[in-house]
Amino acid sequence: MLLSAWILAVALALEPDASSSLESDGGSREAAAENAGPTPRPTKAEGTARLVLGPELRGSVSVVDEQGREVAVVVLRPERRAVVEVPAGRYTLRDPSGETVATVEVEADQVRAVELPSAYQESATSSSAPRVGPASGPAVVTGRLTEDPEGSSTSPAASQVELVRRRRRWARWAAPLLSAVVPGGGQALNGQPGRGLAVFTGTAGLVLGTIAVAGARDPFGGAGGASTRSNAAEIARLGALSGLSTAAGLLYIGQILDAHAQAVDRRPPRPHVGHAVALELSRFETVAFGPGRPAYQLHSDWSIAIMGQIAPRVTLGLSDASIKLGRERDRVTVQAGARAAYRFYDRRRVWLSAGGGALLQGTRADPAAEPLTVDPDAPTPATERTFCVAPYAMLDARLFLLDRWSLGLVPRVSVPLASARRTNEWGVGGHAIPRNAVTFELGANLGVYF
Repeated sequence: MLLSAWILAVALALEPDASSSLESDGGSREAAAENAGPTPRPTKAEGTARLVLGPELRGSVSVVDEQGREVAVVVLRPERRAVVEVPAGRYTLRDPSGETVATVEVEADQVRAVELPSAYQESATSSSAPRVGPASGPAVVTGRLTEDPEGSSTSPAASQVELVRRRRRWARWAAPLLSAVVPGGGQALNGQPGRGLAVFTGTAGLVLGTIAVAGARDPFGGAGGASTRSNAAEIARLGALSGLSTAAGLLYIGQILDAHAQAVDRRPPRPHVGHAVALELSRFETVAFGPGRPAYQLHSDWSIAIMGQIAPRVTLGLSDASIKLGRERDRVTVQAGARAAYRFYDRRRVWLSAGGGALLQGTRADPAAEPLTVDPDAPTPATERTFCVAPYAMLDARLFLLDRWSLGLVPRVSVPLASARRTNEWGVGGHAIPRNAVTFELGANLGVYF
């Protein structure tokens, strides 16, 4: 898990910057109380221009320069003006669907108010979802604004101003790397100490809980042991261990993604619904039979998947691919499978899918150890070869933290057929789910979409 998280942090650090990194000074803070006095006026960098949007607007717009680069994504709030600092030039404002809603050209040291279509204005007072498509009417107020020291309505320096500016570019790689070292550190670097403290506390609590539950195993249990713990108590302990470790892993990887997202762009992610291929790293865990007493143990199965979207909302591809090396008799297990799924829900950053597939597994092991006394008439021990097929049905719930990166929770039910199903051998025991045993598995995955 730590290795995959570090690989993820490095991948995010090396990811091309599709949009300039931005910061909204007031994005995570509540408006000041009415008696708190006037808000200090934001200072303007020399040689830059300012675009003023709002107040009494709701929604989001992207500011795109003449080269087609997204230089800002502004989340509009009815109670605030948004002031975007940009170099002199010509800019296009687009809604979340990519439609142009305004075009404006500014000179150095110029302050310009941008009037958005009526859909943005109506959404500020309407309880329904904002309609942010293109609309008729003027988009740009062409006059030059003056900075009124009294904070009049024609000045961007009035109270409740939200300044949008470029963030330090190195934060886009430093934040996820710092979060990989210290959970919550990237959030603190992004100017969100409260968020970072919450992440650190949650991660530490889950890790300590996982260690405590793992250490609570019966010291008299295991092969040949005389355990004093009931099977039900051991199943509950192993189930809690699986849940806590899964939650700790998801939170740890999720806060690395969040640190990168907050460093680059604080807008909500837009899931890549039109992707062609998705790569997934998954871990499934289940409680199944094991040697000794209590007769149960935790089975883990790590794998990768390459899924293609063959039609809107429909995916099909290679899944559950992995190689497992056993310490006993040089055992080698190769597995892969096929999976199909249908995405029946995709709203904002949440996707829900249902599907099924089959896992195919072949195992090879050296012959068993020869007895001390060799019978010349006994047959020569043969190499062990087994084959298993495990059909399954699954539900897949995914949360997007970046446009192309998601975390998922995948419960599934499987049944090994033909022979026992081998799993990763982290502990001591048989590490095989018995044949024909209906098995409930809890999976977690990390997905990236292309």
